[in-house]
Amino acid sequence: MHLVHVYDYYGRFELNKDTFERVLEKDYLINPLPMKSLPLNRGYGAWRLLGKVPLEKNLQIPDFKFTKEPLTECEQAIKRWHALHDLTNKSKKAFLYDAEKHLEHFHLYTPQEIEVRTSMEILKKENTKIKLFFDLSHPTVLDNYHRTINMPVYADIPDDIKGKVQM
Repeated sequence: MHLVHVYDYYGRFELNKDTFERVLEKDYLINPLPMKSLPLNRGYGAWRLLGKVPLEKNLQIPDFKFTKEPLTECEQAIKRWHALHDLTNKSKKAFLYDAEKHLEHFHLYTPQEIEVRTSMEILKKENTKIKLFFDLSHPTVLDNYHRTINMPVYADIPDDIKGKVQM
């Protein structure tokens, strides 16, 4: 498993070393996302490696939220939430939604799902209707939609609670 950090830097630009340095100056677009396996580096759907981020920048493993109930457009209606610490320790205690609403869902993303989740987040940030651009009849797309619309914008989350469940 890998943690993917998506930076808040998008648009039309040439991909080069200078661009990479500017990317590192930005905050994240979304909380880090767990990914099943590394993306392809050749062929259709390949990701291009721009550079490597120093490990010390990404040392904190964030908490994640999860529930056994189906995802919905109104997560607040779900009563029982749990936290996952260090990607391995599931909380035995249930939390209220307010304690975890700023945490990313624990879901092992594929590279394609990360692309969808990132695109949805950009549309949300630009106040564009996500439903106009995605076919929500596909279950994985619909789940990503629910995750996106229920998460606060990452930049709006206070730094002292980013990636941490509120006890």
